[in-house]
Amino acid sequence: MSKENIEQIETARDVPDIQDAKFEKRLLRKIDWRLLPILGCLYTIALVDRSNVAVARISGMDEDLGLDQGNRASVALMVFFIGYIIFEIPSNAFIHKLGAANWLSFLAVAWGLVSLGIGFLNDWKAFAVMRSFLGVFEAGFFPGCVYLVSSWYKRYEVQKRMAGFFLTASALSAFANILAYGLIQISKHHSYKGWRWIFIVEGAITILTGIGSWFIIIDFPDSAANTFLTPEERAFVKARLAADRGPEDHEKVTLSIILQTAADWKPWAFSLMYIAGAVGVYAFLFFLPIILRDGLGYSLELSFILSTPPALFSVVEAIFISWLADKTRLRGPFVIFQGLIGLVGLCMTGFLNSPTPRYIGTFLGVAGANGLVVTTLAWQANNIVGDSRRAVSTAILISMSGFGGIYSSMVFRQQDAPNYIPGIIAVMAINVAAVVTAIVTMLLLRVQNKRADKAIGFFIPYLFRVAVQRAVAVHHSWTWRNTAESKSVVVLGGSFAGIELVRRLAETLPTGFKVIWIEKNSHLNYSFNFPRFSVVSGLEHTAFIPYDGVAKNAPDGIFTRIQDTAVGLTDGQVLLVSGEKIDYAYLAIATGSSQPLPVQVSSTERADACQELQSVQLSIKSSQKIAIIGGGAVGVELASDIKDFYPDKDVTLIHSRNELLSHFGKKLQDYALDVLKNELHVRVLLNERPKTPALGSMRKSTTLAFADGREEKFDLVIGCTGQRPNSAILTSLLPESISKETSRILVQPTLQVAIPDASISNRPIFAFGDVADHGGPRMARAGWMQAGVVLDNILAMIHGQTPPRTYKPNLFVERAIKLTLGKKHSVVYSVDDNGSDVIIPSRGGRLDLGIEQAWKQSGADFGKAEEVAVEHMVKPGSGAYQVYGS
Repeated sequence: MSKENIEQIETARDVPDIQDAKFEKRLLRKIDWRLLPILGCLYTIALVDRSNVAVARISGMDEDLGLDQGNRASVALMVFFIGYIIFEIPSNAFIHKLGAANWLSFLAVAWGLVSLGIGFLNDWKAFAVMRSFLGVFEAGFFPGCVYLVSSWYKRYEVQKRMAGFFLTASALSAFANILAYGLIQISKHHSYKGWRWIFIVEGAITILTGIGSWFIIIDFPDSAANTFLTPEERAFVKARLAADRGPEDHEKVTLSIILQTAADWKPWAFSLMYIAGAVGVYAFLFFLPIILRDGLGYSLELSFILSTPPALFSVVEAIFISWLADKTRLRGPFVIFQGLIGLVGLCMTGFLNSPTPRYIGTFLGVAGANGLVVTTLAWQANNIVGDSRRAVSTAILISMSGFGGIYSSMVFRQQDAPNYIPGIIAVMAINVAAVVTAIVTMLLLRVQNKRADKAIGFFIPYLFRVAVQRAVAVHHSWTWRNTAESKSVVVLGGSFAGIELVRRLAETLPTGFKVIWIEKNSHLNYSFNFPRFSVVSGLEHTAFIPYDGVAKNAPDGIFTRIQDTAVGLTDGQVLLVSGEKIDYAYLAIATGSSQPLPVQVSSTERADACQELQSVQLSIKSSQKIAIIGGGAVGVELASDIKDFYPDKDVTLIHSRNELLSHFGKKLQDYALDVLKNELHVRVLLNERPKTPALGSMRKSTTLAFADGREEKFDLVIGCTGQRPNSAILTSLLPESISKETSRILVQPTLQVAIPDASISNRPIFAFGDVADHGGPRMARAGWMQAGVVLDNILAMIHGQTPPRTYKPNLFVERAIKLTLGKKHSVVYSVDDNGSDVIIPSRGGRLDLGIEQAWKQSGADFGKAEEVAVEHMVKPGSGAYQVYGS
């Protein structure tokens, strides 16, 4: 085997294809089954061992140990949390040092021995001492579990996994009351009382499970001890985590890290919310059986049985909320929701008279408390950056929850039994504090990003309009009818703007009209990712998204896609290169602009387009000295990626103006220049317009001649300039409507094609996107907004009305850009109400730049990224083009 082949194999192994959806799904299932069941099992046992005191107390323990006198019960319950609080933060340092399996299994065996020992006690003071030891050993388990789980999954995969082991444990521990009732019956045949058998048997089960868990628990993703994964699978896991979170410093948990994390306000805000959940959890855990028996008047047997359903309901509710939170990628609103339903449940349990509604209130109270714990954990995990800081933050969060246990132990006093009204009011108060804290935290997190205040003002109405559009589309799919006399609305071009208009026309045109889409490509060129995919191999096939899902929700017969090129227009027909003529009643031109490789590709088929990007990858890989001409967004991203992925290459970025990114503000220009020059060490030449045989293209072994007379030879010269509007289609019909200065199509504010020297044109021809001279930014978001204007105006004209909407650029949205500067840096840019620059730097994101989301938005199946999916294909006998439709 050649050295080149060996290097290729090693590269494939070191940088796995993170787009392999089937492999990824299979690997996640493998990790889920190895990690979550054993953690759920151990946490079930932990909950049982700390809460079995509740059923033991109503089974004779209070009388035997003297816990029914004064505040002894509250003190004995409270001391558990002293050790729990003190030892939680240092525990995550031990899990890092000793390994997850060693540490977590040791803790389980240790607290199992303590629990077993409680069964032989005869004094309440000894019981209090043993409870304190139980708190010490249980302290490290839950934060260790949370830390371990959050280390294996992407940020928005974490909450449902946390919910999985936490809520499964909550559900199973609820059945422990029924088990305890069975153990109590042993006392009928032995001298030991029933409550003692609860601790003895359950403690023994804990010890055996802890020993067995050592063989099952897996370590952190970067550990070679995880032999259940192959080397390729371990590399895959690390690559997908790095792509999701960006490169993180894997620091050890040191005193410095602990102090830095403790100085941040966020862990403490999350702690208050978590404390509120913990207060509710412990209140119901310790006192629900007592409330059921003595407060609501149920028998001992029913008190055991009725303690289980509220916990089971809380599991179902929290799993649904967790799924919804991960799906919407929201956290704060769900924390608020859980706090509010907890308040409702507490009100019902504490202040209603009838036993049945009071019992129903326990369902809401338990659900709110458990859900508050899970959603808060995930919220903090998503907002603390850095592996070690996240470990410390998690430990702070959970150790502070120990105060919730102390709080609930002390406010539910023996003298307030059996209804514990003061205790319920105290729990309600902490829930109110949690809701207020969640609202404040949401606001503080948002004001850290100056875009957010204005984003709320734009995106809430925008999202409302989208929701209305979805509802209209559903109704439209039921009511539209295909007729032989249907007139055509023809859209030319498959740009971002064209796709948006086609989709919305197909979902809104009235009966009697249909949409025909003429586009030369078989796919959308997702050009946002071309700079990255011109450098990194193995992802280029994902940059070409099949068009098949664009109108998948439209009724049959309303939409036809023709893969061909429009070459001319008459007043009512589009002429195609194949010779076909397509009639139109309304025409929308969204043909965009043309640029050379690698800014755009020329191939019309997906496989050929992939080869074009692969040719750029090979040219870059084989060249040492590379010049990039053009300091716009594409040139800057391409230069930064080449230098970051190939740090040994000599990269020069040449721009003809005084500043890079000339169409954007100075803050972005300065930030990009600083990263390029001082961090990536890219050579940047400004105010230079070198002469080259073919400026605006890619050439190997080329000499550039500069204005001062010097010449410099490069192995590869890549041109990122030379944008040309694709406006020639209008030449045959309205040549005077093409600007002589910009070559773009002149349009009115309604985006109808403008005719010089005419006060108004009522022609049913529209132009928008990069091909039109509309006065707004030439960016995809502007095209999307313009598509909405064109849609509304076409619909108005169909109904005999004057086009009502005019295009007014929303620069905050339409001029916004996310610029990627190599692997470690990205920056979001926009402008505020005063026209001032706003930039938000951040750590580098995913290796694939989130391409999967683009597939979903286009209606394409990302699982078929490897395939060229062509459905509904028809080859007319007389034409050379291909027709695709629904």
